[in-house]
Amino acid sequence: MWKQGEKWVVVLSLGIVLSLFWVIGIRNTAQAKWIDWVSLGGEMQGDPVAISLWENHVTVFAVGMDNALWCKTWMNDAWTDSESLGGQIAGTPAVVSWGQNHCSVFARGIDGALWVKTILDGSWRDWVSLGGEMQGDPVAISLWENHISVCARAMDNSLWCRVWQNDVLSNWEPLGGKILGSPSAISLWENHITVFARAVDNALWCRTWLNDVLSDWEPLGGEIQGTPRVVSWGPDHASVVARGMDNAVWIKTWVADVPCLQDDSGNLDIEEHEGRIGDEIVIPVRIQSAPDNVATLGFEVTYDANVLEYIDFYFEENNLATSLQFFDVNKIGDSARLIIGGYTDEAGIIKDESGILVNLRFRVIGGEKGCCYPLQLENLKDNIARFTKTDGSFTIIECNGDMNEDGAITPEDARIVFECYLQKGPYTDCCDVNRDGEVTPADALCVFQKYLGKDSCLD
Repeated sequence: MWKQGEKWVVVLSLGIVLSLFWVIGIRNTAQAKWIDWVSLGGEMQGDPVAISLWENHVTVFAVGMDNALWCKTWMNDAWTDSESLGGQIAGTPAVVSWGQNHCSVFARGIDGALWVKTILDGSWRDWVSLGGEMQGDPVAISLWENHISVCARAMDNSLWCRVWQNDVLSNWEPLGGKILGSPSAISLWENHITVFARAVDNALWCRTWLNDVLSDWEPLGGEIQGTPRVVSWGPDHASVVARGMDNAVWIKTWVADVPCLQDDSGNLDIEEHEGRIGDEIVIPVRIQSAPDNVATLGFEVTYDANVLEYIDFYFEENNLATSLQFFDVNKIGDSARLIIGGYTDEAGIIKDESGILVNLRFRVIGGEKGCCYPLQLENLKDNIARFTKTDGSFTIIECNGDMNEDGAITPEDARIVFECYLQKGPYTDCCDVNRDGEVTPADALCVFQKYLGKDSCLD
């Protein structure tokens, strides 16, 4: 589930905030900025949690010094008075929305049981005990309307969960593990939940439920304390942050190995490409079966500036750009956007003609192994305005000498590289093991030396 070999990275130092109940906001304006801290009052213990049920709405929950749950709501540009929701709570609550204008707050009671309080259509219902003997704080997540999964660490230090779905509440189910602190959870897709927790070895562990199949517990390494927090920041992307033993904040990121699905059918097309970090790569832009004559054209290419750095462009004698009297590519400031255009007062590119228009040269500066990064065609203008287009993609590869990807470097991998040199086998960028721009017997020798444990270009 999580990419093997992903390293923990420290991102900032963790300060200690000794305050009761404060909030900071950010304005959504053309010149966004943080608003100053504002005290919301109250005298609280533990950490607050918050939820937004609709636009311009936030409700914040925290446990008061009386062990009751208190809440305060921001709506219509104003904060309500603090409201006690009663209960006798220990630790930090968890809040989840499971339908329009519906949410539930889960908390461990001072009796060790899990309790829930629900608001339906603006009216709070009474506290209900869900039983169990818990320590640590619960985590709750909703996958769809009228569904909640809630999990917590039980007295045996294993994870236990209970599911409410379509008005039916399941029994408590043990999910095993030996964990410390409180869990966190995330859902990235339909029928998916991954739960994270600090285990007794102080490493981060996770367990995933996907399409009704429950994985084993998986170690994610690190040495942490406290409760890990997980967030999704894009499709198939998630990051976990946690406090390390050095009291710094550490982050571990997961990016799905999503295959690049290349469609080459467009009249204007960017070829699929792959490469390694540090490589200079050339990505062609092609015209295929031009539906009309082209005397003037304009379009833009966007790319991920965290992965690719634009260098320059070129075209060769047989490239279609030579049919135009003027042709240029311009990178717009610090953006990841290229404006490309050309014109001629002669015949230009002839109807039904195909070929490479221009080659774009980039340097690979970052990215995750196996991940796909788009290069998109936008704003087609003039004679190509009605062309169909197919975007391109770039995939990060990592070449470590394991050519057959069996998990070990052996003489078989050296043989594969040598056959690549002889043009008997398939060519991949990884055949150029020493990265000198060509495949030679020296590349096969490098792999064989790595197998023997000798110094090699792979070290």
